[in-house]
Amino acid sequence: MSRPEKVNSEERVPVATQKARVLDHLKKWGAITPLSALKWYGCYRLASRINELRKEGHIILTKKHFGRYHAVYQYHGERSLDNGKVCDQNRE
Repeated sequence: MSRPEKVNSEERVPVATQKARVLDHLKKWGAITPLSALKWYGCYRLASRINELRKEGHIILTKKHFGRYHAVYQYHGERSLDNGKVCDQNRE
């Protein structure tokens, strides 16, 4: 699998597009860091996009990296809003 094309640093990406790109990345690769979100999707506020996705029912855990608080967000499926069950997503 190849990485996505980088976003031009001058280009402003709408929040809804950032959120969709971050979710696609999480489903495809399983995890994302703030630096990779900025580099690949022009997303300066990854924590905000993650929070929005969590509110929509996505299960995303925050992990410490190298023993310090350097966020690595890991995707663990989606919670069904009607019955609270977790739908585990298959990642290739």
